[in-house]
Amino acid sequence: MIGEISMKYTKTKQYKVLNAICICLLLGGILLIAVRWNMLPEKIPVHYSLDEATSYGGKENLWFSWLIAALCYLSFQIVWLFPMDKWNFPIKVTEENRERVIKLSGQMIQSIQLESMALVLYILFCQCMELVPSSFFTFFSIALPMFTVIIYLIRFSFINRQ
Repeated sequence: MIGEISMKYTKTKQYKVLNAICICLLLGGILLIAVRWNMLPEKIPVHYSLDEATSYGGKENLWFSWLIAALCYLSFQIVWLFPMDKWNFPIKVTEENRERVIKLSGQMIQSIQLESMALVLYILFCQCMELVPSSFFTFFSIALPMFTVIIYLIRFSFINRQ
């Protein structure tokens, strides 16, 4: 509790849908690896520069890429285990804005979780399909999470003005 303000996130329909999408992405990653496994060469790209593969490893490394995506999912799920009154918010939480702060915080976490997993699983897809990620991907993988955080910080700044 912040002072005497109760901070509890109710898992909304949006939360359940985004969570289901994340789980489907993880299951899709396993399916992709399984389907492509016998078609892949023993050595696959495991590191890329802007326009080419720069390092190769065994195709077992595909599981490492999938594991990173799974750890992204799990780490964001662990966040929900901590009471929200222990979280830091970019604005002062009051009884009047509490519900909006909780809702917006949940949306931000879910958005970043989905983006993180999608970015890692895109690398897995490229590895499985023997493709080199677009040179735009490097910029996109840095800019997208930053853009998301900036958008949510702007949205937080408007909460007290409503």
